[in-house]
Amino acid sequence: MTENVKVGAGDVPIKLDGKTHYLKPSAGAFHAIARQYGGLVKAMDAVRALDGDCMALVVAQGLQSKSNKIGDYIYAAGPLNCMAPLLIYLSNLSNGGAPLKQDEGLGGGLGDPLETTSSSQSTSTTAES
Repeated sequence: MTENVKVGAGDVPIKLDGKTHYLKPSAGAFHAIARQYGGLVKAMDAVRALDGDCMALVVAQGLQSKSNKIGDYIYAAGPLNCMAPLLIYLSNLSNGGAPLKQDEGLGGGLGDPLETTSSSQSTSTTAES
């Protein structure tokens, strides 16, 4: 783990380049990501679709980094392995930088940020079959 890092309640750990880094929520990250993707929900959709540019932007904003190697670090770590931390980070951004409580859905009822609408529908369809 990275030493001498003050971890806040909304910070999200992500392992890149063999090290644990912490994505830190900020108003600047919220605005930059929302502006680029037309809102955080659309950014979440892009992360779920494994959009490498979106994933790199989210990491860059969370780390306040201008490194041009972030995309390479995400690829090396495995984009699927990075998906959950990035979705949690985006959820925290949507909640003013704080983690959602267990009984709160994103946006007061939009559900779990890690679950897509299509996967929840297919799960319920499978369960009914």
